[in-house]
Amino acid sequence: MTDNGPEFFVVGAPKSATSSLWAYLGQHPDIFVPDAPKESHFFSYPEVTQAYYKRSYVTTREEYNAVYAARSGEKLAGDFSPSYLFYPQAAERIKAYRPQARIIMVLRNPVKRAISHYLMDLRMGLQKNTLKEVLQNPQTHASFYREYVQVGLYTPQVKTYLDTFGQNQVSILLYEDFLRDKQSFVTGILKFIGADSSFQLDLETAHNAYRMPRSQVVEKFRQSALWQGMRSYVPAFLKNSAKPLMDNTTKPDFSAEEPMLVELFREDVAQLAELLKRDLSFWLP
Repeated sequence: MTDNGPEFFVVGAPKSATSSLWAYLGQHPDIFVPDAPKESHFFSYPEVTQAYYKRSYVTTREEYNAVYAARSGEKLAGDFSPSYLFYPQAAERIKAYRPQARIIMVLRNPVKRAISHYLMDLRMGLQKNTLKEVLQNPQTHASFYREYVQVGLYTPQVKTYLDTFGQNQVSILLYEDFLRDKQSFVTGILKFIGADSSFQLDLETAHNAYRMPRSQVVEKFRQSALWQGMRSYVPAFLKNSAKPLMDNTTKPDFSAEEPMLVELFREDVAQLAELLKRDLSFWLP
């Protein structure tokens, strides 16, 4: 059986530029990125099915090979599945599959990441509660609490990959560095995985930027098969003109929830700073 599978893995964290890296690295002639599905979650299956999202999971080696069947001569291929960081079994499975794999993780301020994750669920119509209600009642809202809080407790997750692959095979990056200087950030990744870092990528387009549909009717249409089939034929200027009518881009206020999140993450951030030998005090006020 031909093995066209990936040499590098972008393992998370969720809501931390995984979609952007998929789009940017996919422009490189040396790199193959999967299209359908973009995120296979193969190495975190079946644990990842605990989440409440409706996903198409890749569950067998044959299906996983099929994801990369279109690879034709590219030096490298990547797997962009942000669930791999949280589920510790994924690290051992990747190691067994590709012992020399390059692991890329992007860590975001866990307070901001939690809020972003909550807003995504709200946009998708999956969340009916306030974030404060979820934080105050973790047992009642266990699945949501896991996605917003437990996923952001990075230290044990990072340690699992360092213990499994060693420091030379793991690149631990910060989302804030991505926002500050995308060019240096992406160039560093290209060097880490062994791709030509002199190739110029288009890094201007934002991917997965915040938006809140003005109604669930708008969001259901956007996710429908009809829109997915016709979106590539709609001129960009029309899509851009329609955005203000379809989406509200003003973020809600979470001043009540942020202090709660700060205290939930404070100890883990301190432990992570010690593990990475990096000052992370700017994450928490």
